Amino acid sequence: MSTLLQKSVHNVLHQKLTDQRWANSLLVLLHKYESGFFPTWYQSIFFQFDANQNPFSIYDAYGLLCLHAELGAGNIVYAVIHLGEKPSSDRHNIEMNAKLQRLWHPFRGQFWGGNQNEDGVIYVDEPIELSVLTLLGEEIIRTVLGRFPLEVGFTPVDKTLAYLNSGSKRLARWPYNSEKIILLARQ
Repeated sequence: MSTLLQKSVHNVLHQKLTDQRWANSLLVLLHKYESGFFPTWYQSIFFQFDANQNPFSIYDAYGLLCLHAELGAGNIVYAVIHLGEKPSSDRHNIEMNAKLQRLWHPFRGQFWGGNQNEDGVIYVDEPIELSVLTLLGEEIIRTVLGRFPLEVGFTPVDKTLAYLNSGSKRLARWPYNSEKIILLARQ
């Protein structure tokens, strides 16, 4: 654990583990993850690891559990932009910006890359609807416009939690090997 954000997730997790229901839910989710229950496309909405990084940890499981529960409860809504282009690595700024120039109205994007803060931004210039179908079968719809911080490729789950729990409570995710950008917003 090196960042302040990671230390915060670590501390919250240790507090949650004293609750038997949370501990059991976390173990069930960890087992589901390890057995391939979550498709790659789904988990990459929330996080994506470099093949050389450490394996999925209990801290990652906690983050995925939080996000999965919030999505299922209708507290996080989303929309998918089918760009038709997979992202390149962060060092290819010109290529990445050319791909984002293919976005259509009401979307615009800019990429600057790097490993600090956001990788870029997606703008929604006119109101659009983000939605989710809850675990109870209720459709939640939220109208949004404005700025979504963009995270491309490898992103730890704690960073996704931070975006959706602070500031604008929004995130645009463009996972490696995906032709889709997912807009996420917390209610």
